Amino acid sequence: RLVSAARQNADNDEEEEKEVDMTMSLNPDIPSIDNLTIDGEYRDYFPILALPKHIQDLVFSFLPIMDRLALAGVNKNLYKIESESKYYVEELAIVEIPFIGASLSPMAEYAVKNYKHSIVLFENKSYSSDFIRRIAHNASIGTLRIIARDSHSQSNMNTSF
Repeated sequence: RLVSAARQNADNDEEEEKEVDMTMSLNPDIPSIDNLTIDGEYRDYFPILALPKHIQDLVFSFLPIMDRLALAGVNKNLYKIESESKYYVEELAIVEIPFIGASLSPMAEYAVKNYKHSIVLFENKSYSSDFIRRIAHNASIGTLRIIARDSHSQSNMNTSF
């Protein structure tokens, strides 16, 4: 019966062209995007620490490396989340250069210019090998390029991966 009634209605609609006004009713509980204003104070923020740990890890996995590191410096909880959460980087270049003051060497400038994600480390600094170990632990990297001069600490580090 329903099918025949639908066919009959369709036949009638073909004979008489009608204009149909389609309006969508809005949910009154959801404000319109046109009326959106941001009236935030300095201390107003999204409470990421109130979320479950697996959601926090997921949020951190989508952040760029520099944003992750900036958030890690805010407090101990965010530092712990950043240090434990995994993330994916399509391509990463790590360049280790001798410390020559405030300017970058041509090798470091090349890496910064040609790779979307690049990290410059200074030779003979204790954090270099620790930093690379941390990246190896937390990151899933499509292509990793390490540009470094051979040194004893680097050789030892490579055997530990």
